[in-house]
Amino acid sequence: MRAVKDVETTEQQQVGPEARPESTTPAEQQRSTVSPQPGHSITLRDLKVFYGNFMAVKGVDIDFAPNRITAIIGPSGCGKSTLVRSINRMHEEIPGGRIEGEILLDDTPVYGDDVDVVAVRRAIGMVFQRPNPFPTMSIFDNVAAGLRLTGTARGKNLSNIVHEALRSAGLWTEVKGRLDKPANGLSGGQQQRLCIARALAVQPEVLLMDEPCSALDPVATLKIEELLKDLKKRITIVLVTHNMQQAARVSDVTAFMLDGDLVEVDETEKIFTNPSDERTEQVRGREVRLMATEGRLHLRDDIRELEKRALSAMDIVADQIDRSMRVVVDRDFAMADMVIADDDRIDGRFLEVHGDILSLIARQAPVATDLRLLAALLDVIRRIERMGDQCVNICKVLLLAPPAPTDDLGMTERILDMGRRARALAVDSSKTFLARDVPGAERLAEVDDEIDDLNRQVFQIAVALAGDPEAREWAMRMTQVARAIERIGDNAVDIGEETAFVASGVYREFEDASHANE
Repeated sequence: MRAVKDVETTEQQQVGPEARPESTTPAEQQRSTVSPQPGHSITLRDLKVFYGNFMAVKGVDIDFAPNRITAIIGPSGCGKSTLVRSINRMHEEIPGGRIEGEILLDDTPVYGDDVDVVAVRRAIGMVFQRPNPFPTMSIFDNVAAGLRLTGTARGKNLSNIVHEALRSAGLWTEVKGRLDKPANGLSGGQQQRLCIARALAVQPEVLLMDEPCSALDPVATLKIEELLKDLKKRITIVLVTHNMQQAARVSDVTAFMLDGDLVEVDETEKIFTNPSDERTEQVRGREVRLMATEGRLHLRDDIRELEKRALSAMDIVADQIDRSMRVVVDRDFAMADMVIADDDRIDGRFLEVHGDILSLIARQAPVATDLRLLAALLDVIRRIERMGDQCVNICKVLLLAPPAPTDDLGMTERILDMGRRARALAVDSSKTFLARDVPGAERLAEVDDEIDDLNRQVFQIAVALAGDPEAREWAMRMTQVARAIERIGDNAVDIGEETAFVASGVYREFEDASHANE
């Protein structure tokens, strides 16, 4: 069997002159015929996955069989996506992220000391929840990105592989006449199939898919599902989905997770007709809810749980800011891609908390301080979601930016300083809210003024660089990055204002630069 550490050599052999020729017959179908090939297995043994000290996946044992589609189902926050991201070592990119236990690709330890992490991610591809094509690249260049990065194909051979990947993803007929056009001109469903083609181009052995159809319409979803059934003839597929009907339609095996535990795993037909565990029966019957308040005794227990869930989203934002600043320094476009994809975690938390707060208000009719806290939490989770959006904006801008000039007059240093201060401000806003620390919340405005001052300095440097044609566009993009960081600070101050509202019952705006003239 092919070991992960030998991936690069083997892939170079696979993409040689024997690749499918560029010419096609008039009778060519939308998707190329995929011949059955022996697949590769993934084995998890006592897998524990951590965010710092928090264990999100709790000692999972499971085998993902070759040439089969395994669906992982369960309520939001149960650890599905975390488990999948640990398989190709994406989880270790998160600060504080680590695993215990063992993950094997066939017989090769994925986390072995002599295993190249880049080779792992070529062998175990991943498709995220939201389509994330590189916006500045053409359709062709999007598919070719991984091949060019690894240097495994060039010239006509590169074209053949790109065309074959588009055929395998069921996209060739729709795009063959506009391969040089920007990828962001495609529909959402086409963009997701383009991302699948990009993953297939480097010849993965396993394909991980984290809710790939959640943002697609029914027609686009059906095309993806048909594609998966075809692809499993030659690769192993692990599919995370909230859609019970989708799991029943496309998967051979289904695993059900709850609170980080693997409840049961079995043939899909059995899971959906005669599950072994009562908890699986509940989710099959749509009785598992994101927040099961019926069995709780006290309204304030429910509110405390909501507050904990809302504020924990700030940890994700802090990680997103860290990674965005790494993109500023390293121009790591793969990291930018991850930041953009990970925004779905923040958006999902926003939707869950927002919906549960409205449901709690409707069912329990809270009054006085309880109602005030719930109203504040609605704004807090909205501010956190906006911070996540700004991190996405930063990375999208950086994908468009040219390399920095040799002498940037200190602009990068100031932007990184802004990022450090904004991260600290975001984390402190969460802490002061939880502690109802009004004096601490008021001090947030002082730090925000420092960020605003740095933002003005960045703009002044951009003006100074405007006379240099090679530096002008980069400087303009960096002012957009600085503006996004400044908005993160503004949202942190707004959370501080909600702290004062919860403590006093009176809403007031703090005196910071954003309110100076109001």
